[in-house]
Amino acid sequence: MLVTPCGFHLDGAAEQAAAVVPHFPDAEVWAVDADGLIVRAGPRLVDGVEAIAGILHPDAVPAPPAGSIRRVA
Repeated sequence: MLVTPCGFHLDGAAEQAAAVVPHFPDAEVWAVDADGLIVRAGPRLVDGVEAIAGILHPDAVPAPPAGSIRRVA
């Protein structure tokens, strides 16, 4: 599960992600800095797609920059 709330940077997204973990005990839960990677138009949107690809395919895609995603569960 990807938690990418608009208006929250990574720490805020991680707090929101932690709140959903009990509801999905068997799921991987990831927080994403949506403000920095998902909701902005332009070149950073490509960074967001690459970050999501890194979550979904960690063996095939390089890890995203530090501070952009965090595994919560």
